[in-house]
Order: sequence, then structure tokens, then C-alpha cells
Amino acid sequence: MNYFIPKDTSELLEKNNLEVKNIDNYYLRFHRFSKINFNPNKDKYEFNIKDIKNSTNVDKDKIDKYYINIKSIYPINESILATNNWRLAIGIGSASVYETSITLHHIYGIPYIPAQSIKGILRSFIIEKYFDNEEGKAFEDSSFREIFGSNDQQGKVIFFDAFTKEPKFQVDIMNNHYQKYYNGNEVPTDTQNPNPINFLTLKGSQFEIIITTSESIELNSEYFKGNILKIVKSELSESLEIFGIGSKTSVGYGYFDIQKSQEEKDLEIISNSTDINYIKNFIQKHPKHKFIESINNRLNFLKEEKEHEELVKKEQEALNKWESIQKVDKKYKKSALESFIEKYSYSKLIEDAQKELNQITSNNTKQENTDIDFSKSKDAKDIERIIKKAKEPTEDNLKDLENAIKRIYPAVMNNKKKKNQFFRNSKLIIKWLGKDKFDEIIFSLE
Repeated sequence: MNYFIPKDTSELLEKNNLEVKNIDNYYLRFHRFSKINFNPNKDKYEFNIKDIKNSTNVDKDKIDKYYINIKSIYPINESILATNNWRLAIGIGSASVYETSITLHHIYGIPYIPAQSIKGILRSFIIEKYFDNEEGKAFEDSSFREIFGSNDQQGKVIFFDAFTKEPKFQVDIMNNHYQKYYNGNEVPTDTQNPNPINFLTLKGSQFEIIITTSESIELNSEYFKGNILKIVKSELSESLEIFGIGSKTSVGYGYFDIQKSQEEKDLEIISNSTDINYIKNFIQKHPKHKFIESINNRLNFLKEEKEHEELVKKEQEALNKWESIQKVDKKYKKSALESFIEKYSYSKLIEDAQKELNQITSNNTKQENTDIDFSKSKDAKDIERIIKKAKEPTEDNLKDLENAIKRIYPAVMNNKKKKNQFFRNSKLIIKWLGKDKFDEIIFSLE
């Protein structure tokens, strides 16, 4: 056998007619049954990573059970389904006879993303995104400490290893063109032979990432407000999409597409919709939707926005009408203002319209009462006869009326009969002046 394995193991395999290619645990194939080849050009034995065949026997039931156990132990949980959109190189620098490696689970034998790697990239992403890449600033935020912990407290979010049920291996290559230069022996020139190094990656493999807490926690700090798991899920999804994980992220490795649940897709559609009736119907059909609160908030926002737009439209209509009223002939302006006040009672211009209407009414009253003359009145009966024909009194009318009383009353106040007759005929006078003013004038004369 051309495998770098102990002699007794090799003899056991041969004795039982077993072949290494039938070993379905990829961890064993990669780390314990390394195929060795003799290179006559270099006169030495070499390990070629290309000789490692893909394992196709993944025990999906065990992986399913792993996730079921986590969710049963920690009922408060969130999961993310993430598929690397090109290639993923994780654990490439770990010790291996092949010079490069890949992170494989020692029991299940399949590629996985360690929990500490997931937590680490999220932590780095948040520090860079919110705290100018300064860890000290991050520790000042109470929510950051709640999520990741600090020297004084334990983090509340639990991260788990993420597995893929269908690993899709892809052999990739790093090509060192100036090996002698990097070894410190020569300057970099095109005369040096390249030194290609193969390494294993994963292509288009889906991972399920689980995060949990032992209790429901609400965050309330400058950058984070709301449920701790929902915030971590959102930030972790974003970090996987734009920050990446694993090696060689600067050249496109390790980036993921996040698979949204149907409920998340519903929320995304509704968040981009402006159709109020569509959202109303959706709420009626799915009253227990996971994001019903956010959907209701969207509906209320759209209603308020529509009301505001209608109000702006009506206000513009009122403004146009107001501008046209200012051009109306004076004799028609009073009725135009009355119509405006009745139709546009909600408008900001209603106060100006009312003031202008009051001014016009006041001016008309003054004009109609200019022919009132109390100077020739002989008694209260004459005064009331004039008042009956008049409109609302103006200040000048009231002043003239007061002078008329001061002229007429002294002539009758000492005659009981005429005095009583004066008071009997003073009902309209009192109505115009007001009882207090009338009594004040009579008292001053007596």
C-alpha cells in the first residue's frame, strides 16, 4: 500500500481485504491514511492532496440529531442557513503532511466551522462597524459586553459549531513564483520556477449556524436596542455576507449568501411594499406571523404617510383657492370667504380667512350705520325707533347713544312718570350698551 500508516494497520487492512478508498470518514482519510508517492525528479516521497477522494457518506441523521438536541436544550434560539457563494478555505494553516489543511470534525469526519471562529468574526465585525476598530470603545458598550462577555462578566449568547450536510470539496492552488526570494536566497526574478501548492476548499456548501441564550434578553444601548438573539442574527448574517470567514477573504474566499425563511421573505416583501390593502389582507390571513409586530408597524407608517400626503394635497388646494379669493371683486369676497371657511376648515389659512371675513363684516356694519343720528332724539322711544332700523352698533354709534342718554335723562329723572316711561322704553338701549354700562351712565347722572 502507498499509504503513510502503521505497518500493523496496513497488514490488518490487507488481511481483511479492506481498501482505504472505502473509508467513509473523511477526517480519517485525510489525517490518518495519507497516500505517499515517490517523485523521481526530486528523488523523494511526496504527499499529494489531489489523491484524497471526496467522502460521499455523510451521516445526515447524526447532524440532524445534533441540531435537534441543541434546540431542545436551548428553546430560545435562532438559526441561520448560509451557503458559501464561491469557495471557503477554513483551517488551511493547521498542521498537516500536505502543507495545507482543512477543518474536519474528528467524529463526524465532515467539514465544519468552529463556534469560536463564528463568534470571533462577528466580534471583529461589530468592533469595526460600530467602534472604529477600537476594542476599548466596544467594552464601554453594555450590549457588547452582554453579547460577548468581558473580564468581569460572561457573555449571554452561546455559539455552536456549524456543519454542512453536503460538503462539496474543490481542490484549489496557491502558486509561489519566487520561492528562493521568500527563503532569503535570491532576488525575485522570472527565472525562478513556480512552486504550486494545492489545498482543499468547499464550494457552494450550506451550513446551519445556531445561536442561543438561556433566557430572553432585551438590549438597550447606543447601538443595540431590542432582542439580543435577533440583533446577533442580523449582525452575524451581515458579517458573513460582507466580512467573510476563514482564510483568503481578501481575494473572495469565505463569503456567504444567507437563506431567508419564508417569514423573512414575507417581511422583506412587505417592507418594500407601499400597497396598504395588500398588507391589510396579509395581516388578516397571517395574524400569528412571526414578524406581525413589524408588519403592523409598516402598515401604520404607510397610513400616516398617506394621511400626510393627502393633507399636503388638500393644503395646496386650499392655498390655490385662497390665492384666487384674493383676486375676487370686493362685493363677492364675503360670500367667497364664507364658502372657503366652510369647505377648508382643516386649513392653516382658516384663521386668516376668519380675520378677513370679520373685517369685511365690521366694515359693512360701519357703512350701514353711518346714517344713525341720536342727536335729534327727544326721548327713549325715539332712540329705540332708530336702533330697530340699525345693524350691529359701532363704537361711534355707542358713543353717540351715551351722549343722547346724558342729554335726555336729566330732563326726566325728576319726573316720576316720565322717568318710569324712560326706563320702560330702554330695552334696546340696554341691549346695545349692556346693563352694566347703562346703569353706570344713569348712576353718574343721578
